[in-house]
Amino acid sequence: MSTTYTSNYNLGKQEDHADKFDMSVITENMDKLDTALHEQAENISEVQNAQSDLDTAEAADRAALAELIDGGAKNRLPITSVDSLKQLNTYGTWENNVYTHSSGVVFTVNDDMSITANGTASGANAVFILSMPGGFSIEAGNWILSGCPSGGSASTYNIAIAGTTSDTGTTGSFTSCSKVLVRIYVINGTSISNAVFRPMVCSKAAWDISQAYQPYRPSYAELYAMVQALQGGGNSLSSVQSTAQLTSTDAGDNNADS
Repeated sequence: MSTTYTSNYNLGKQEDHADKFDMSVITENMDKLDTALHEQAENISEVQNAQSDLDTAEAADRAALAELIDGGAKNRLPITSVDSLKQLNTYGTWENNVYTHSSGVVFTVNDDMSITANGTASGANAVFILSMPGGFSIEAGNWILSGCPSGGSASTYNIAIAGTTSDTGTTGSFTSCSKVLVRIYVINGTSISNAVFRPMVCSKAAWDISQAYQPYRPSYAELYAMVQALQGGGNSLSSVQSTAQLTSTDAGDNNADS
C-alpha cells in the first residue's frame, strides 16, 4: 500500500514540474535575451566606431596644429647666425662654424643652429654663450627651456638661463626672465662625445602640442619692429635685428665663463 502511494505521489510531482518548466516559455525568453544582447552589442560597436572617428579627427587636428606651431615663431631664443655666436664666444678660437673653447671642448654650429659638443673640459668649464648682447628677456607666461641631450646634470653638462632655470635633458620651466644669459655648460672634468644641443625656449602650450626642435624665427611683433626700423632709415640687417630684439649692453658680461 505504501509503495503504490509513493509512486503516485512522485508521478504527480513530475507532472507539476513539467507544468512549471514549459519549454516554450523558456525558449521565448531566451530569444528575447538573445535579441537584447545583440542590440547591446550593436550599440557598443556604434559607440566604439564613434570614439574611433573622434580619436582620428583629434589626431588629425593635433597634427595640423603641430604643423602650424612648428612652422611659426615657436623658438623664442634668438640665435640667428654663426656670426652672432662668434661675437659672443671669444674664450677660444673659431674656424668657420667650429669653436674650440680654451678648455678643450669643441662646439660645432650646425645648419639648423643646433650645437654639437665634443671633447673633455680641462682646467675650466667649457661655456658656449647663446643669448644675444644684453641678455635674454621674455614676457611673463609659462615657458619651457629644452634642448639638452639626455643624461645631463648640474655637474656634467646642461643648458642654463642664468638665475632662472636649467635643462639637463628633461626640460626646465619658468614664468619670465629679464636680461639674463643663456649658455651651454660642459663642466670641468666632463667628457662629451657628439652630444647635440638643440636650444629652444617655447611656450608650454606649444610644447604640449609638439616637442620638436625648431630654430629661431622672428615673431610677428619682431617682424613689425624690423619693418619700422627699415622705414625709419635703418640701412643694414644687423641694425634691424638689434632694433627688433634686445638693446646691447656691456659685452663683457656675456663672455663670463662661470
